[in-house]
Amino acid sequence: MMMAYHFGIAATIAEKSSLMDRVDRVHGTSGGAIVSLVLLEAPEAIRDCLEHYVSGEFFEELRAREVLKPHDVLLKRTLDAVGVTRDGAARRLSGKLVAHTTTFEDGASGHGTSR
Repeated sequence: MMMAYHFGIAATIAEKSSLMDRVDRVHGTSGGAIVSLVLLEAPEAIRDCLEHYVSGEFFEELRAREVLKPHDVLLKRTLDAVGVTRDGAARRLSGKLVAHTTTFEDGASGHGTSR
């Protein structure tokens, strides 16, 4: 649910060019990293991303192991669904995007732990 919220906020920010002109760097963690990437690389696709989540399309055939390793599956699924990445993205985003992910693994007690 947080990604839908963040995409909604990012859509409003993206539509206010005076705000985006003042952005030096964007930080995002987990789903926020996905939102940050779209905000910087393809702000025109933010509403499409929001619809992708709100429509339930994102959750179709979603498996627990995909949620536990968001950078392996969920990021790629989102970017593929809305066609965000473009040639030269890494160069354009260098120094502007700081992305963090959280990985969950089975602990000795059988509960997921974050690292």
